[in-house]
Amino acid sequence: MEKVVFDASSRLGKVPAAGANSDDQHLRFRFDEVDEHHWQLHNITKTDHIRLIKRLKHFEKLTLQQARATKVLGDYDMADCPNKNATAVLENQYDGQDSLAKLVIEPSGSLRLFGIRRGHEIHIVWWDPNHEVWPEGKTRR
Repeated sequence: MEKVVFDASSRLGKVPAAGANSDDQHLRFRFDEVDEHHWQLHNITKTDHIRLIKRLKHFEKLTLQQARATKVLGDYDMADCPNKNATAVLENQYDGQDSLAKLVIEPSGSLRLFGIRRGHEIHIVWWDPNHEVWPEGKTRR
C-alpha cells in the first residue's frame, strides 16, 4: 500500500491571514446575546418571522462594507439614544456595552433588529418592529 504524505506547501496562500479585515467578510448572525426580557425576538409575528429569515439570508450574502454602503447596517453610539431604558439595559445586562448595530429588515417599513457587532458578526439583542428601542426622529435630551 502506498503511503500518502500531506504536502503543506500546496496550501500556501489559501489560508486567510490572521486578523483579516472584517469589512471584506460576509455578515454572520449569532443568537447568544438575545435579551429575553426587553424587546423580545420571540414575540415576532409569523409574517414578520418569514420576512426576517428571508432578509437575514440575503444579508449573509453581503460583506460588512456592502451592508454599510447600502445602509441596511449602521453602528450607533448609545449615548445618543433617546430611550434611557434601552441605554440602561444595555449597560447593565451587557457589561457596559455602549454601542449597537442596527439592521433594517424592511426598508419601507419599521422592522429592525439591534445587536452587538463584533467584527462582521452581529450578536442579535433586540427585535424592534415599532421603533421603541431607538425612536426615529428623536434625539436624547
